[in-house]
Amino acid sequence: MKVPKKNRFEDYLPTFNADDFRPGGRAHSVNHKNLRNGAFFHSGFGAPCSGTSFNGHDQWAQRGNAPLREMAARLAGVDDVRNIIAMADRKFIKFHEAGAEEFVHVDLNGKCLTQPRSGHEGLQGKFMVSKGSFLMSAGSHKMTTDDWAKYVNADKIPRGDKFSIDKKHDPCQLWAQQTLVMLEPGDLILWSPYLVHGVLKNKSGHAALGWYISFNVKPSADAPRKDQEAFSQRVGDMLRSWLTGDRPDCFPSGDKVHTYPARYKNFPKMLEAKMSVMHHDHPNWRFFTRVNGKNETVPDVTWVPSADYVPPPIEEWLYNFMLENVSPLHEFPGHDPEVLLENAQDSVLGKRPREED
Repeated sequence: MKVPKKNRFEDYLPTFNADDFRPGGRAHSVNHKNLRNGAFFHSGFGAPCSGTSFNGHDQWAQRGNAPLREMAARLAGVDDVRNIIAMADRKFIKFHEAGAEEFVHVDLNGKCLTQPRSGHEGLQGKFMVSKGSFLMSAGSHKMTTDDWAKYVNADKIPRGDKFSIDKKHDPCQLWAQQTLVMLEPGDLILWSPYLVHGVLKNKSGHAALGWYISFNVKPSADAPRKDQEAFSQRVGDMLRSWLTGDRPDCFPSGDKVHTYPARYKNFPKMLEAKMSVMHHDHPNWRFFTRVNGKNETVPDVTWVPSADYVPPPIEEWLYNFMLENVSPLHEFPGHDPEVLLENAQDSVLGKRPREED
């Protein structure tokens, strides 16, 4: 059966076929406004809001990449490689003309910036499947707490959990020190979470595809209890995502993972317009109605994982790390953790014969 032209590209997004993003590939002729699987909800910063954007085989392979982990440990100044881990982060896709004009920020809130560093900040990074770029303020990761106080004390309100830099109040000239790094397919770039960096509108003429990879450091035994609990919670979130195929609750930065931007909650007509072009029989989208604060019935949508999801194969050390560092094993709505773990053995051990075979 010939697929209608208007729907021909709707299924490539969950699988992220790299060939689609090479010169002449079909992804470059797609606009996020006509995709029917919801990817356009977060088109500004290129975040597909489905569990598939966190649980690709390629992503889990890199999270379990031992040489990459060792390199990250050296760059982050971590003596014991067993104390650093690549958390579950998302793939991104930015079509031509998608994205904000400019947004220079640091992926921490203002309060963190004026406090002594804990020593377990880790690294952030991204892989490129297509050509791309990275905008940064050179040397900003070396700013002191006194430097940051000049920004925070100016009654500055962070944008969510990200601290944005206002051009009109920039005493350290961060905007003036911007450097644009061009990235080729296959490139990986890593940076400090204290580095001021930015995003630009994609004016390249082609779609940009890749995925983020963030390395978090396990807090030491004498670290504040809240830091240890936060780390265990994120590891548990990562384990749940791998086991169930669902999205994690939060990004490694701590930002909440939402199906769509918060503004759609307050403007249901905008959300309804987005939903009108989606496949209402799609197995991973659940459409429903809710009652808002004005006692009005409004449409809503959320993403649910596939019933036949199978966890991708992962390295045994990564599996063991997640089990050892999530305490307790909990928050698996609708799933029995013991059954999940038992079924997951086939995925973990699928790369080598089981003892009974």
